[in-house]
Amino acid sequence: MWSSVCSVCFAWVCVVFAVSVLKALLMDSEVQRDGRVLDLTDDAWREDRLPYEDVTIPLSELPEAEQDNGGSTESVKEQEMKWSDLALQSLHENTPSTGT
Repeated sequence: MWSSVCSVCFAWVCVVFAVSVLKALLMDSEVQRDGRVLDLTDDAWREDRLPYEDVTIPLSELPEAEQDNGGSTESVKEQEMKWSDLALQSLHENTPSTGT
């Protein structure tokens, strides 16, 4: 009976050790490279560049053409997404009344 219990314990220790080794090998901070991808890219593919004129950028992503306010580099989309309404009137309306 003890031999079967010992073999089960030994098997469990082996599983725990194997899991810890796998976790150490597959850490998130380390890149796991797949060798098959290396065959898909070559020097000619890596050196190929898209001409600057062919890169399309939506107008909402570009900063304003005339910047009168001191050189802000935010795009129109970024400016629209800013939260600038402080809703101060709701603070005034929702103030609790004093018990007088």
